[in-house]
Amino acid sequence: MKVIIITTHEYYMGRKTGLHFLSEYFSKNNKTYFITVGLSYLSFLKKHRKHFSKPFNKLRQISSNLYTYTWVSFFHPFKTPSKFIDTLIEPIVSLYSLLLPKTLKSILKDNNEKYLVIIENGSGLLLVNKIKLYCKNVKLIYWQSDKLSLLPYPNIIHKAEKKEKFPLHGGGKSKRSFIFSEDFCNGIYKLIKKGKIGDYYQFSSNEYLSIKKSRLCGFGS
Repeated sequence: MKVIIITTHEYYMGRKTGLHFLSEYFSKNNKTYFITVGLSYLSFLKKHRKHFSKPFNKLRQISSNLYTYTWVSFFHPFKTPSKFIDTLIEPIVSLYSLLLPKTLKSILKDNNEKYLVIIENGSGLLLVNKIKLYCKNVKLIYWQSDKLSLLPYPNIIHKAEKKEKFPLHGGGKSKRSFIFSEDFCNGIYKLIKKGKIGDYYQFSSNEYLSIKKSRLCGFGS
């Protein structure tokens, strides 16, 4: 099985997201591609733009089964503060999938292979029809973005992300059930393989630790 992760994140970014851990886990037994989309040469004109490592539009091998590709096209999907302008540019944005580079097409065109495609962003969703066209045996999954600023998490989470000091609730004595990222990825993998639509699944351990003790054991470090 080939696993393709389509995201706005770059593989070489400073903070790993859930998709990074997932790609590393899948690559143990499957050829896995971590593909960054939603970028164009217009992206580098932004004043507060992210830094992306070069080379662009080139397949890079991370390990024996893990590859990364940062796709920079002539234009990329975006929204403006004006609904009127968004309506005007919508026909152009819809052409985004036509810019799919040959390297990515070649990864998708393998009729003898099963595919698992995980999409994390809107630009990736615009590629779904092309993916279905090239991949005859594909399972598509939409992954909720884990960008903390977009999620309704308590302020304490945002402070931790910025490495700012914050008080521990209950002095760090409250207990939680923690789980290692690899165990969580294993659960996701089994869910994809054997999970049933409509069922609910929770990933946890049977051991409860205080917040202070979890730090000593290496959780959250």
